[in-house]
Amino acid sequence: LMVIAVGHYFVDIEPTERFSLAQGIYGWTLILVFMLYITLLVNGTTRRFVSARHELEEKNLQIMEQTDQLESISKVAQLVNSTLDIDEVMSTVMERLNRVFDFSIMAIMFLDQEKQTLYLDHIRGDIADEEVEYLQGFHIPLSEKHSAFTIPVRTKSPRYLSDVSADRGASEGVSAEIYTLVPAKSVLTFPLIKDDEVRGVLTFANINKPFYLDDADIEHISHYVAYIVSALRNASDYREIQEARAAADKANKAKSQFLANMSHELRTPMNAVIGYSEMLEEEAEDQGLDDLIPDLQKIRSAGNHLLQLINDVLDLSKIEADKVELYAESFDINQLLMDVGATAKPLVDKNDNRVEDKQENELGKAVQAQTKMRQVGLNLL
Repeated sequence: LMVIAVGHYFVDIEPTERFSLAQGIYGWTLILVFMLYITLLVNGTTRRFVSARHELEEKNLQIMEQTDQLESISKVAQLVNSTLDIDEVMSTVMERLNRVFDFSIMAIMFLDQEKQTLYLDHIRGDIADEEVEYLQGFHIPLSEKHSAFTIPVRTKSPRYLSDVSADRGASEGVSAEIYTLVPAKSVLTFPLIKDDEVRGVLTFANINKPFYLDDADIEHISHYVAYIVSALRNASDYREIQEARAAADKANKAKSQFLANMSHELRTPMNAVIGYSEMLEEEAEDQGLDDLIPDLQKIRSAGNHLLQLINDVLDLSKIEADKVELYAESFDINQLLMDVGATAKPLVDKNDNRVEDKQENELGKAVQAQTKMRQVGLNLL
C-alpha cells in the first residue's frame, strides 16, 4: 500500500479502457501476497536452519563431553595399571569427577566378615586428620538395614540420597553418629564387588551443599568405581603375592639352614668312620689279615662317597643361604685339568666312552678357589 501511495505521487495514473484503478490494486495485491508467501517460506527455512544449528551445537557439545569422559576414564585406567597407591587413585578419580559433579568427600569402607560390620579404610576430601582418626574407630553393623552404607552391601546396587536429613537411616545407630561428625547434605554409595562378593562400599558426599544426580549420572560414576575396584584388587593381589613370597623365602632359608647344620653334624662322624677304616686297613695289612682288607676298602670307599655327597649338600645349602666362602690360591691350570680328567676317567670308561686331553701350550697359573674350579670341571665332565 505504501508503494502504491508513493508511486502515485511520482507517476500519474490515468484510467483508460485497458487500465483501471481496481486492476492496479488487484495486481499490487497479488504481488504483496506473493511476497508474503516468499517471506513465510524464508522465515520457515530460517527457523529450521536455526533449529538444526542448535541441534548440531548440542550434539557437538555431547561429543565433546563424551570425549572428555573417555579421556578421563582412560587416564584413570592408566593410573590403575601403573600404581598400587589407592590414595593416589582416589585423588585422581575425585579430581576427574568434580569437573562434572560436586563431591567434597570420598571414602572407602571395607566389610569385616567376622564382625559383620563396615569400617573406614581410606578417605579423601575436606576433612581434618583428627576427624579421620576418630572415624576409623567406628564400625557400622550390617543390622542397620536403613543405612545408606549397608543397603548397597545387601542389594549390590548404588544408594543415592539427595537429602540426607529426610532419610530414616541417617538418624539411627552408628550411622547417625557418623552424620553428626560429618554432616553430609547428599550421599551416593556404591558396593565394591570382587569375585561376585561385596567387599565394602565406596561413598561420595558433600558436606557443604546437596548434589542432584539422575540415572545417567550414576551410571557414569559407576565406570570410575569399577577402576577403583580394580585398583583395590591389584593392591590385594600384590599384597598376597608378597606375603606368599616372604613365607616361601622364610621356609627356604629354614631349609637351607637345616641342611647346613645337618651337613656339619654328618660330616664329623663320617670323617671318623673314614679315618678308622684307613687305620683298620693298615693294621690288617700289618697283621696279614688279607681277607678283611677288601671289606675295609669298601667301607672306606663308601665313606668317601657319602662324604662327597654331604659336601655337595653343604655347598648347595651355603649357596642358598648366601654364605659361600671362596679361598683363592695359586695353582697350575694344566695340572688341575689333568687331575679332573683322571678323576672322571673311571666313570667315563664304565660307559665305554673316553676322555681326551689336548693342550696346545702351557696355560700357566691362576689365582682362584681351586676346590670350586675342580668341582666345576668334574660337574662338566
